[in-house]
Amino acid sequence: MMKNKSEVQLLPTCSNKPKPVVLILARALGVTPLFEDCGEFRVGDIHACVADLSQTLDKLNYKPTVSLEEGMREFASWANDKRSLDQYQSTVEELKAFGIFGRSELSDRP
Repeated sequence: MMKNKSEVQLLPTCSNKPKPVVLILARALGVTPLFEDCGEFRVGDIHACVADLSQTLDKLNYKPTVSLEEGMREFASWANDKRSLDQYQSTVEELKAFGIFGRSELSDRP
């Protein structure tokens, strides 16, 4: 049993390699993604990251058994019959209300 919160460690559980997640998901869904960079972002967004699994392997002796590609196929199969709801504008308004919506200087949107 842990005595205090300082003993808690978060460990990554993924592939340890850079992967184009959007392209893998698009392939699983059988679609071609359309990328549109409108210069909008959440303040503090991380644009790219790769998890290092060395601590996870060392401390937990854990190695993923499902590849990202296989996991995305499973997700796509589950999500395929779900209804999509566009909540982009309400999300933007909420982010603005909390002061965490940003636009780059290149944005052509009002």
